[in-house]
Amino acid sequence: MTASGLTDGVREFLLAFADDEHLMGQQHAEWIGVAPFLEEDLAFCSISQDELGHAASLYAIVAGDGDPKRRRGPGHRRVGLPP
Repeated sequence: MTASGLTDGVREFLLAFADDEHLMGQQHAEWIGVAPFLEEDLAFCSISQDELGHAASLYAIVAGDGDPKRRRGPGHRRVGLPP
């Protein structure tokens, strides 16, 4: 999906969703180091990274950099589940 194919309503929705993900990622990051157990701290760290990654992906789609084919160059390292 590229930015040229987005309507104004879809673009506003994606921006609002990305803002929510970014805010939640920051708020989860504030709780790192407060939990009584190391496993809980690591879980919050992982959740925070996920939320911030979702926000970055949504911002890239809205900005027009979200074409997945552009990211699959020779130096691209794919992390996560296979397509």
